[in-house]
Amino acid sequence: MLRPKTNFAGRLFLWALIIALAQILADYARADVGHTLGGYPACSTEAYFEEMVSAVASNDQAAIIYLRDVACVVLDAGRRVTLLETDWKGVARVRIYFKDGGSIEMWTVREAIGK
Repeated sequence: MLRPKTNFAGRLFLWALIIALAQILADYARADVGHTLGGYPACSTEAYFEEMVSAVASNDQAAIIYLRDVACVVLDAGRRVTLLETDWKGVARVRIYFKDGGSIEMWTVREAIGK
């Protein structure tokens, strides 16, 4: 029976690449903690957030006021926040913490989160 030759350097490189990729993915999956930057909208659901983005883009003041009354806020600066997930468009699901210990999940843009 013929045994294939093994390329030690090639296998070593492959394992190093796998370990590096695993580390990158682990860092990416880790919740990122930061603080809110003021002036950005945040909404209770992704659908409301997308409606707010559309309303702001089209300067629809009635829709902006309605969404602020129903499901959205304008973030104030300095609140502690955990980044839970983000998509390729930069929309982020975050957990915002209150001073009394409570928290709420909201949708906003990634740019609204600073270190």
